[in-house]
Amino acid sequence: MYLTPREAKLLVRFLDCVDDVVTARLLPDASVDERHLTSLLRETLDERFTGFHAMPYGLAALKDDLEKDDLATKVSLTIEANEYPPHFENRVTQADLGIILRYDNSYRRDESFSKAVLFQAKRIVPSSRHSSYSERDAFKRLETDQLRQIIDLEGRHSRFIYYLFYGPRAEAYDEQSRRTLRYLTLPTTHWRHLHRFHSPEGYEFLPWWSHLEEYASDPKRHFPGLLASRPGWLEQRYFERQATDNGKSNRLVLRPKQSAPTVRDVYERMWEDTHALSWFLVYRMLMGYEGASDDEAIGIAQGKRLELGVAPRYTMELRISVGAEGQGWIPPDKPL
Repeated sequence: MYLTPREAKLLVRFLDCVDDVVTARLLPDASVDERHLTSLLRETLDERFTGFHAMPYGLAALKDDLEKDDLATKVSLTIEANEYPPHFENRVTQADLGIILRYDNSYRRDESFSKAVLFQAKRIVPSSRHSSYSERDAFKRLETDQLRQIIDLEGRHSRFIYYLFYGPRAEAYDEQSRRTLRYLTLPTTHWRHLHRFHSPEGYEFLPWWSHLEEYASDPKRHFPGLLASRPGWLEQRYFERQATDNGKSNRLVLRPKQSAPTVRDVYERMWEDTHALSWFLVYRMLMGYEGASDDEAIGIAQGKRLELGVAPRYTMELRISVGAEGQGWIPPDKPL
């Protein structure tokens, strides 16, 4: 177990507050793009700037609460804006955000690890100039050529690249859409089938129980607007694979007349292909199997492998250290 249930809940609480700050900018008539929203996400997560935004539970409060425990768990967050030489700008596919997670455990050093993910951001586009969003509104800026590149990268680094969908707060939707989307965020039969009460040994037991407790017991709990989504279901939506070279290989062929994914399409896949960003980072990445740990993937997320043709606009490093000086703790940057 990489975090205690208390620590996991505190991290999710902080990240949900970040979600609220970013998604509040998505008013139906607001002209904000993905670059602006990702820049705001950067500010709310970066230790140097997070204090500029009023949050009911900010990074300072998170650190104070973690320090109350004898385990001495520490969290640090830094984000850098990556700048590339001019001759690279037109040849590099820019993802919006690379996240490197580093977990340093001084008590059980074999549990320490690093892993990385890339996010390609897409925001909801309202279908009309009404005063509210609808579940039928779509993420219209999703590009098939870009999706094809994402599928290719996913083939080289499994569980490495995801879409980051920017949606608004629940109150920004019309009443019927709000009720529908809130329902879709609740636990469903999917969880009951895959996570048995009598099988707590699996790594997914903690997120399952936390999910059941927090969402089922309090339906008015935080409504996620920042959503991490695997690209696989979008590949099936837009492409089909056709065999080539007598079945030895295959190629992606664009399906005819495919519409952009709607808000409902994304939320219908909650807790399967799609997760709240807070939940994804804590339970799926830190405590689960999402993210790539090979050196090349981490280098891409850091913006240091430009020769591979992909690099993030921003790089965030989330470092969690368990143990303190005087308890056998070794600074993360020093070799064991």
